[in-house]
Amino acid sequence: MKLPGKEKATFQIITNMLLWLAAGLTTLLLFATKTNSPTAKFPVAEITSFIDGRQFITLFVAGFIVFGMFSLMRHKSIKEEDDKRAKYFAELALDEWASAIINFGSLLFTCIALGATPLYLVAAFCCYLLGYYLKPNE
Repeated sequence: MKLPGKEKATFQIITNMLLWLAAGLTTLLLFATKTNSPTAKFPVAEITSFIDGRQFITLFVAGFIVFGMFSLMRHKSIKEEDDKRAKYFAELALDEWASAIINFGSLLFTCIALGATPLYLVAAFCCYLLGYYLKPNE
C-alpha cells in the first residue's frame, strides 16, 4: 500500500512506539522472571539504562553532517543526473536521521509508560515532532 509521505511518517511513529512498548514489556517480563516475584516493584532503571544522551547527540550531529554533505553535493552538481542522485541520497539520509530521532522518542515514551519521570514526555514529544518534520515528503 502506497501512502503519502506524512501519513506514512505518522504510521511509522506509531509502529515504532509499539515496538518500544513491546521491548519495555519484555524487559518487565525478564525482570519478573529474574526476581521470581511477579509482585516485585519494577525498577525503572532497568529500562532507563537504555537511554544514552551522548549517543542521541552523536546521532543528531552525524545526521546533520550526512544530510549537509549530500545537500552540498546537490548544490555543487553540474549535471542533472548528479543532481538527481544527490537529491535521492539526501532524502535517504533525511529519512534515516528522522527515524533515529523517532526511535529515541519512542524509547523515552516507553520509559514514561513504565514509571519514569514525566519530564521524558516533553523530550519524547519533541523527538516525535522533529522526526515527523524531518521525514521527507514522497
